[in-house]
Amino acid sequence: MALSTPAWGRLSDRIGYVPVLRISSGCVALVLTLQALAWTLPVFVVGRLAQGLVTGGIDATLSALIAVRAPQARRASILNLSRLPAQMSWFLGPIVGSLLSPLGVPAIFGLAAA
Repeated sequence: MALSTPAWGRLSDRIGYVPVLRISSGCVALVLTLQALAWTLPVFVVGRLAQGLVTGGIDATLSALIAVRAPQARRASILNLSRLPAQMSWFLGPIVGSLLSPLGVPAIFGLAAA
């Protein structure tokens, strides 16, 4: 993410925040699908690396979009609340993943891509 975020930022300056969010979200879905269908460990690792590159487009662009559009008086609280889903996913992801583990790793990534 750290490597790709500056490139996503330049692209969002050029074409806008919403198109970059759409592109990067679509790329995340494609990469998660690749991980779900990975037939070898190297393909899976490439998918994980690609996910890091395309996820950088979501986090930074979403924060910039909120900073631009949120009213000044509420900007800080809105930015803090916008991070809540990511924080919760770090807590709930392992729990849900372990509950879904009987389905197998491909099914978990397939559900994430959906």
